[in-house]
Amino acid sequence: MGSSSSKVADAAPTRQDRQKCWEARDSYFACLDRAGVVKAGDEGKACKDENEKYEANCAKSWIEQVIKPRTPNVCEPLYRDHSTWDNNAI
Repeated sequence: MGSSSSKVADAAPTRQDRQKCWEARDSYFACLDRAGVVKAGDEGKACKDENEKYEANCAKSWIEQVIKPRTPNVCEPLYRDHSTWDNNAI
């Protein structure tokens, strides 16, 4: 069994905790968009402050679930916009 401090750390996040996480995520993703970065983690130092706030305000499991889907969500419109691609050229 864990200590009483680990029980506090394992407690479900409050509405305010989730709101802080979402705001930090939105700020980080907006920075990535401004920097022209598709894959989170490839921005170097460009969004360092926003990334640190995101990691400080969100559970690691949430970050993994949100960042992984970011790439397809960012890339999907790019693929849809290329309706003139010649699929037979492959």
